[in-house]
Amino acid sequence: MQVFSAFFMSIFLTIAIIPVLKRFAIEKDLLDYPNERKVHKKPITKVGGISMFIGILPAIFMWVTMTDFILFFLTGALIIVLCGLADDVYEFSYIEKFSGQFAAAILVVFYGGVKINNLGVFLPEDFLLPDFLAIPLTVVVIIGVTNAINLSDGLDGLAGGLSLISFVCIGYLAYLSSEMDIAFFSVAITGGIFGFLRFNSYPAKIFMGDAGSQFLGFSGIILSIKLTQGQTPLSPVLPLFLIGFPILDTCTVMFERILKKVSPFKADKNHFHHKLIRIGFFQTEAVFLIYILQTFMVISAFCFRYYTDWFLVISYFGFSSMVIIFIITSDRFNLKLDRYQYFDKTIKVKLKKLKDDGVVIKILNKLFVIWILFLFFFICLAIEETPVFFSCILILITLFVIITINRKKKWVKPVVRISLYLVIPYLIFLSESGHREFVTEKIILLYNISFGILALFAILILRFTRRKKGFKSSPTDFLVFILVIMIPFIEDSGKQNYIMIFVAVKSIIYFFSYEVLTGELRNEFKSVEYKWFIHGAFLTLMIVSVKGFIYFIC
Repeated sequence: MQVFSAFFMSIFLTIAIIPVLKRFAIEKDLLDYPNERKVHKKPITKVGGISMFIGILPAIFMWVTMTDFILFFLTGALIIVLCGLADDVYEFSYIEKFSGQFAAAILVVFYGGVKINNLGVFLPEDFLLPDFLAIPLTVVVIIGVTNAINLSDGLDGLAGGLSLISFVCIGYLAYLSSEMDIAFFSVAITGGIFGFLRFNSYPAKIFMGDAGSQFLGFSGIILSIKLTQGQTPLSPVLPLFLIGFPILDTCTVMFERILKKVSPFKADKNHFHHKLIRIGFFQTEAVFLIYILQTFMVISAFCFRYYTDWFLVISYFGFSSMVIIFIITSDRFNLKLDRYQYFDKTIKVKLKKLKDDGVVIKILNKLFVIWILFLFFFICLAIEETPVFFSCILILITLFVIITINRKKKWVKPVVRISLYLVIPYLIFLSESGHREFVTEKIILLYNISFGILALFAILILRFTRRKKGFKSSPTDFLVFILVIMIPFIEDSGKQNYIMIFVAVKSIIYFFSYEVLTGELRNEFKSVEYKWFIHGAFLTLMIVSVKGFIYFIC
C-alpha cells in the first residue's frame, strides 16, 4: 500500500506543480528558444525537472528511511538540480556543468557509501578494487551517465520515457532484493516522470531542462550502483542494461566526434534519434523505436539478473554492435525509409477518409463513455465492504462537484479531474481486495479484459479524432501498454504486492482514458457524452457511499 501511495502521490504533486511553475517561467521569460541544433519550433518552458524533484520529495520523506546513503543522495541530487536549473537559465559551459556534477558525485561517494568495487569478469574472482581506484572510477561513471541522460534529451518524451523504463526495473529488482529504500525512491521517481510526461509527450508543452535530465541520470546510476554492488546476487554488470541505450548513444557519439578530431563535448545532431529522423522516421516514431530498444535491454536485465557476468557482457556488446552497425550503415549510405509507396498512399489515405467522415469517431465517443461508466459501475458494485470514512469522503466530493456545476462551471473540469484521481485508485483497491459473492473467477477475467478494451477504445479515438487540440496520442502510450502486458509475468511476491500492481496499472488506464475523453469533448457542457459521464460517475459514487453507511449500521 505504501509503494502504491508513493507512486500516485508523486504523479499528482508533479502534475499540480507544473502549471504553477510554467506560468512563473513564462512571466520571467525563462524559455528554451529554438535554434539550428534543436527540433522544436517555438519557445517552451523548462520547468519539468524542478517540478519532478519537488513532486517526489514528500513521498521520499514519508516512506524512505533517512540513512546516510539517502541523506547524501538527496543532497547530491539537490546540487544537481540547482546547478541544472542555473544552466537552464544562464547556459553553462561544459566545465561549469562538470563542476556541479563532480561536487554531487564526490558527496555521494565519500559520505553516501556509493562505490564501484566489484567489476565482475573484468577482475579476478573475489577481487575488489581498492578505494584509490574505486573512488575515481565511481565518480567518472556517475558523471558519465548523468550526462548520457542529459544528452538523450533531444526529442519530446525521449529522456523521460527512457528513464521511466529504467526506474521501473530498478524499483522492482530492489523490491525483490528487499532493498526497500531503493524501491521507494525508484517508485517515487517513476511517478514524477509519469506526471511530467503528461506535459512532455509530443508535441511537448514543457521541457525537463538540464535540471531534470541530469537529475534522472544521476539518480539512475546511483541507485543502480547501490543495488548491484556489495552483498547481492545481482551482477555488477547489470547497470549496462538498466541504463543501456543512453550509455550506448553517448559512447557512440563521443567516439565519432573524436574520430572527426573535434571536442567530444561539442554539441551536434549525430545522436541516434537525429539519425533515425534523417532516415525518414517522424519524431514520435523515432522515440517509439528507442523506447522499444530500451525496453528490450531492461527486460533482459530482469530476465538475466542472475546469469554470469560473461553472458551479460557479451549480450550487451553483441546487441549494441547490431544497433550501431544498422545506424552507421544507414547514415553512411544515406538510406531512406520508403514509407510513401505503401503506408502513406494506401493505409494513411483510407484512415484519413474514415477520419474525415466523422461517423466512426461519433460512434466511438458514445461507446467509450458507456464503457467507462460500465467499468466504474462494476468496480463500485463488486466492492464487498466500503469503509465509513471513505463513504463520508465520497459524499463530500459529490456535493462539492454538484455545487461547482451549479455555481462555477469553469471550475468543473479541474474539480472533476482531481476528484476522480483521488477516488478511483482507492475504489479499484477495494474491489481488488475483496469481491462480493456474485463475482466469480470468469467474471474477474472478463473484468480484467475490459480494461484492455478500454485502453483500445482510447487508442482508436486518438487515431480517428478530427480535433487539432486536446489530448493526443504519443509514444507515452507505449509506456502504459508496457505496464499492462508486464502484469502476467510479474512474480507473485505476496498477495498485497500483486494487488497493488493491478491497482496501479488499472488506475493508469482509467486516468489515460479520462484524459482522452476530456481532450475529445472540448465543449464539455454542450456534450451529451460528458453529461452522461458526470451524472453517471457521481451517481455511482453516491450509491457506494450509501452502501457503506448501510453496512456500518447493519
